[in-house]
Amino acid sequence: RERHPSVRARKEFSFFAFYRTRADRIVLFHIRMLLYTTLIFPAGNLLQIYIHIISQDIIFCYNMNERGSMANIIDYIEWRGDLSFSAVPFNDIDALILCQISYLDFSGIVSERFKDYVTLNDAAALFRSAKDFSRRRKVGAMINSQTVDLLFAAASSNRFGSIKACGYAERFDLQKEEQFSATTFLTGDKYAFVAFRGTDDTIIGWKEDFNMGVLKTVPAQTDALSYLTEAMKSIRGRFRVGGHSKGGNLS
Repeated sequence: RERHPSVRARKEFSFFAFYRTRADRIVLFHIRMLLYTTLIFPAGNLLQIYIHIISQDIIFCYNMNERGSMANIIDYIEWRGDLSFSAVPFNDIDALILCQISYLDFSGIVSERFKDYVTLNDAAALFRSAKDFSRRRKVGAMINSQTVDLLFAAASSNRFGSIKACGYAERFDLQKEEQFSATTFLTGDKYAFVAFRGTDDTIIGWKEDFNMGVLKTVPAQTDALSYLTEAMKSIRGRFRVGGHSKGGNLS
């Protein structure tokens, strides 16, 4: 902990192991493969595994939340959601949360224009009260089913509730074989965060993924560039850009 002050001591159980030699790294490789492929924890008592590589040191950190289950980004909101971005600056986990929220269908809730916006708190309320809420909450087999819960948790927090959402875009084009979506979030720290949605569970979305392996440019990449260009023309300030899965490629 002293050598790596960025690792904050918390009340969860943590274990750190440092590996330096080549032989240890070879052993570590097999341990990692074991963790990724065969290690199964009892249901309801899952451990979250963090593996960080810092220089030549490997840090293992096993964490559990208070319920004894795997900690996730909803727990992060419970732990840190009372802190504004002025108190604790925007970080990678905040970016991940917004990227995951961008998987939701905000059509008719978040404006397609960059000049018109709605706070995340109000967007969540409109999402919950939408007549087709039962359809919207079904995010598909490939998207985490807790994404709607993540929206509600973020919207009710001090950290995320006042974020302004705008510029919602969503396109499905069978002829162009394109699946594209993006949302812009104004985080209140003089930055705009553009979140590009990753692959959903549609056939056209997966077809575009395969096309990325053989084509120099796919339509979603072209539209991502156009979207970001328009956002930067419309919104004053600095920009952060991110996305999960294919959204990361677009960003």
